[in-house]
Amino acid sequence: MKTISRISLYIVTLVLSLTIFSCDDYIAPDPNPNVKEFWVGGASFKMIPIKGGTFIMGATLEQIVDAEEDEMPEHSVTLSDYYIGQIEVNQKLWQAVMGSNPSKFKGDNLPVDNVSWNDCQKFVEKLNSLTKDSRPSGMVFRLPTEAEWEYSARGGSKSRGHKYSGSSNIDNVAWYDGNSSSKTHEVATKLPNELGLYDMSGNVCEWCSDWYGDYNGGSQSNPVGPSSGSKRVFRGGSYNGISKSCRVANRCDSPGDMTNYGLRIVLANGVEPETPDEPTQPDNPNKTVFTVKGVSFEMVDVVGGSFTMGATSEQGGEVEDDETPTHKVTLSDYKIGKTEVTQELWQAVMGSNPSHFRGNKLPVEQVSWDDCQEFVNKLNSLTGQTFRLPTEAEWEYAARGGNKSRGYKFSGSNDIEGVAWYNGNSSSKTHDVATKSSNELGLYDMSGNVCEWCKDWYHEYSSESQTNPKGPSSGSGRVSRGGGWSNYSRHNRVSYRDCYFSGYKYKNLGLRLVLADDAEPETPEEPEAPEEPNEPYTPNKSTINVKGVSFEMVEVRGGSFTMGATSEQVSDAYSDEKPTHKVTLSDYMIGKTEVTQELWQAVMGSNPSNFIGNQLPVEMVSWNDCQEFIKKLNQLTGRNFRLPTEAEWEYAARGGQNTKGYKYSGSNDNGSVAWYESNSSKQTHAVASKSPNELGLYDMSGNVFEWCYDWYGSYNSDSQTNPNGPSSGSDRVRRGGCWSNDSRHCRVSLRYYSSSDSRLINLGFRLALSVE
Repeated sequence: MKTISRISLYIVTLVLSLTIFSCDDYIAPDPNPNVKEFWVGGASFKMIPIKGGTFIMGATLEQIVDAEEDEMPEHSVTLSDYYIGQIEVNQKLWQAVMGSNPSKFKGDNLPVDNVSWNDCQKFVEKLNSLTKDSRPSGMVFRLPTEAEWEYSARGGSKSRGHKYSGSSNIDNVAWYDGNSSSKTHEVATKLPNELGLYDMSGNVCEWCSDWYGDYNGGSQSNPVGPSSGSKRVFRGGSYNGISKSCRVANRCDSPGDMTNYGLRIVLANGVEPETPDEPTQPDNPNKTVFTVKGVSFEMVDVVGGSFTMGATSEQGGEVEDDETPTHKVTLSDYKIGKTEVTQELWQAVMGSNPSHFRGNKLPVEQVSWDDCQEFVNKLNSLTGQTFRLPTEAEWEYAARGGNKSRGYKFSGSNDIEGVAWYNGNSSSKTHDVATKSSNELGLYDMSGNVCEWCKDWYHEYSSESQTNPKGPSSGSGRVSRGGGWSNYSRHNRVSYRDCYFSGYKYKNLGLRLVLADDAEPETPEEPEAPEEPNEPYTPNKSTINVKGVSFEMVEVRGGSFTMGATSEQVSDAYSDEKPTHKVTLSDYMIGKTEVTQELWQAVMGSNPSNFIGNQLPVEMVSWNDCQEFIKKLNQLTGRNFRLPTEAEWEYAARGGQNTKGYKYSGSNDNGSVAWYESNSSKQTHAVASKSPNELGLYDMSGNVFEWCYDWYGSYNSDSQTNPNGPSSGSDRVRRGGCWSNDSRHCRVSLRYYSSSDSRLINLGFRLALSVE
């Protein structure tokens, strides 16, 4: 009955749409004499009064065709009066308040972009300070709640029930991917909505104050969202978003430290925002100074004690699964470096400097865990001491402030800006150690600057109490802690964990020393002799012609491989890439390239793609669409083409029998083999315009994601032969990353999934063919 009811509503909606909106449905708003105008440092902005009332929030009738699940159920919301910005905060106002402009696209009257939710909190705090004499009594600036945002976007009490904010014709009111030329535009250059508000659909996405959470069907008054969460709400769609994301009911979520978005402000009754905690100056713990070849460094006493390790309450809603369960740990006394090991000290001990960013007082980076063992061995020979890397427990206890801990989220403060160089303030580089505030023990940069190696193998926590734990006796990756200059704020929390294989080097990864009365550090393990590789071969190729369009299929000789988060993948791997497992495959053939628009057009007689070009990969095709294409292709060719299984896809991406164990398909340098976010200019590119992998296959990393045959499901550790995935499911697998993804999502073991009817501008496919 519910399904029939939904269909009925849908039909009614279409009829109403044809009846009501058959002509230009736009009506200019009435002028509002109660608009308030404010001035800050030469920049003015207007706030529009919104008369409170009751409305239906969520996937109402005009939204239902494109609605997502998180827009349901619709529910009644009642709001009090408030004011909201007539326009998105522009760059002139942001510059006047903050003294800087982070935007990607520059222009005084362009909306500010590239700001995080956290940045917005600092902005409204400063704006409130600058306007304290001109604001109405008891009213403060802040981000709108999600309900306030949607009520305003719908036109408040003057709503005419439009799909977008102000019109059911998106081009009237929004800059989006269909008309924006891939850039923001000056605010208020499209038509306003019923309340005189501009750009509530499109231009830039707008942060809301709420944590993201599911709707419920109950009536609400002045809702402020969940009390905690891992992501914040943003609304309204943007210049590079599709039309459905610009609807007034559409919801999106992102971590609060993620940039790329903009904002609109509300003026409402409330309390002044709290000023972030200022770190207190620590007592002076005992320190010991050591000198090596003229270079001095300090070690700080850490008095032992017991603490709760893991995702304690102050870590908020951003915690990862591997930070739980919390557990009691008791530690003996030890000393830890006041700062990260500097390049000056590394040079004195090792006689060389591997760092990407150069400076004596900068932390050393681009050093592996194995390099660190060699460094501490030489340091110990020079000093007669027993320096080593900290255990993970020692690192976290010190970062929390030891027995002087005040329970901060980051090391020394709840305000990351005061204690850490991270991606929000680092200008994409390291900084001299000890230039931010220290923590309660006088330790610097335990949040941010560079990630720091720990002694332990990476492992899952247990809830049992432990004394001086050192982690498991073996594993596949070593722990790193503390976050770095390139990381988001959530990665700089004191309980956040990461891991890398012991030979990994990167420009945000360094170390800090510990001195304790225990054994010498471990000598790096000798790597195991690699297995004898398969004999490389030159793959056979077959050319097929369809209505004048040629494409090539490449031979993949069967064999066995380890599928999942193997050692070169583990540092960036997600949980669904584990456990690794042995897979044996028969011979098959796979497309040399992703299916092009030229081939799709030849078979289907149409081209659904967003980016148009014969040699561009086809996109905006669902898994179901691919089945229809393959059916027609097989009729035209007499072959039995199909989508590759997920195992076939990964084996081919890894290079099959010719594999060299690369992280991406054909290289450890993603840029040489893939079109991804850093080089794609936000669009697809002609297939086979990057380097191929070991089998001569192109674009298996990047350009567009590729549908696989399988239902998506969890891995198990059992060996398998020619697996086809689960027998049923709700989503199909897609692989390979795309033009809009970062490098992490272009790895050969990375897994994604979407419903069978999903059509996306970054999702295409590649053909497979069984060998008879």
